[in-house]
Amino acid sequence: MSRLVFNETSLPLGPALRTWQDLLSHLESQSLSRDEVITSVQFDGDDISNFRDEEALTTDLSPIEEVRVRAMARDELMRETIVEAEAYLRNLEAAAVNVAEMFRRQQLNQANSGLQELLSGIKLYVALLRGMDLSVSGLAGTCESIDKVLDPMAATLQEQINAQGRQDWMLVADILEYELATQLTAFEEVLNGFKAAKGVAVR
Repeated sequence: MSRLVFNETSLPLGPALRTWQDLLSHLESQSLSRDEVITSVQFDGDDISNFRDEEALTTDLSPIEEVRVRAMARDELMRETIVEAEAYLRNLEAAAVNVAEMFRRQQLNQANSGLQELLSGIKLYVALLRGMDLSVSGLAGTCESIDKVLDPMAATLQEQINAQGRQDWMLVADILEYELATQLTAFEEVLNGFKAAKGVAVR
């Protein structure tokens, strides 16, 4: 391996750092402050998303020309995550409306595919919010706020399933656009709680 780039700074590597696990342990003990976490790792330009998995940890560094590592303070990471979560929520809201329009036009293959992507996106978003909740100490009531959004949403999705089973595509479309999309906007209040806790401007 020729070099390590840590937060855009080239650092020397000792001969004892033979695997990614060796290097990771070295970085966490010598280069990271107590408040910093590693957020991204690249081997020769390839993202290593699961860089703590066994397969990644045992990677031999000798054939790799460049390891690029990015770290940031936990608060900075949380603020960045909040901004990304806000953009993701806007995409989910737009997707609900787009899928609804597909059902109205009876473009069923595209609509069903889009619906599955939308539902998967909602699950990922909820998981993200719960993870953010665990990272913010002293923020009361967030789990309850998330559940207050999810409870009526579950009833809406059951209504959508029933309408879909009857092949009532116009009703499916109305449920997605006028009920589900509206319920998604309720997550904005959850985000506003995170923003207030981390000093992000509320828009």
